[in-house]
Amino acid sequence: MKTRVILADDHRVFLEGLVRLLQENGVEVAACTTDRNELLGLIREHRPHVAVVDISMPGENIPQLLATLAEENAQTAVLVLTGSSAYAAAEELLAAGARGFMLKDDAFEAILTAIRTITQGRSYISPEVAADLLAAKRSPSPEIV
Repeated sequence: MKTRVILADDHRVFLEGLVRLLQENGVEVAACTTDRNELLGLIREHRPHVAVVDISMPGENIPQLLATLAEENAQTAVLVLTGSSAYAAAEELLAAGARGFMLKDDAFEAILTAIRTITQGRSYISPEVAADLLAAKRSPSPEIV
């Protein structure tokens, strides 16, 4: 069975390129959107294994999307993409239920690995983001005076 995904990104060139690369590598792209407000409806309609969602596109916020998917007991895992290593956002979204968090400038093979990892029931975090998360946890908290 092919892995089925939905892609949500407001950069059309990036989106179209990602569609082609995923399809060439055996991933079924069920739907795409440049509007995050359409995403929940597409997930309900197509029931993908993974929704790949750009963190910075306009529309419904990702924590609300994750909460709605959890309430509906949806089987769709969310992989968040970002253009910068924002460990605070990664920490928040992973805690809210995202199954993966990766950088847009990771190699294409990384998104394939992320999708495969997530469909196996595990989580995926880009190595750079993971390093930032660990560094933040190791940093001493500022003293309150």
